Amino acid sequence: ITEAIKNIKNKISFTKKIEIEVESVKNAYEAIDCGADIIMLDNMIIQDVAKIIEYLKTKNMRQNIMLEVSGGITKNNIIDYAKTGIDIISLGELTHSVKSIDVSLTLQENEKHIN
Repeated sequence: ITEAIKNIKNKISFTKKIEIEVESVKNAYEAIDCGADIIMLDNMIIQDVAKIIEYLKTKNMRQNIMLEVSGGITKNNIIDYAKTGIDIISLGELTHSVKSIDVSLTLQENEKHIN
């Protein structure tokens, strides 16, 4: 993670954002420490998300880094994730778990006579 972020920072403009996806608290800390702008926390439990936010606060970096959560977010737990103070919540359930209904529409021509 450190090598990848340092490598890309040397090749892009300061106006570009670097987003990295991590799957553990340890990797999130590393991404924070080496300067990622956006960190996507994949399949993390709420307690781990809270730990990462607290880590950012202790480093006075909470305003500098955006955090996104994705994976395992449902209508039943989305409020709990939002309460952590996370910046972005990605909810795949909206598309991959949609319940569809079959709807049809029949149109008939209505004859009107003017006398």
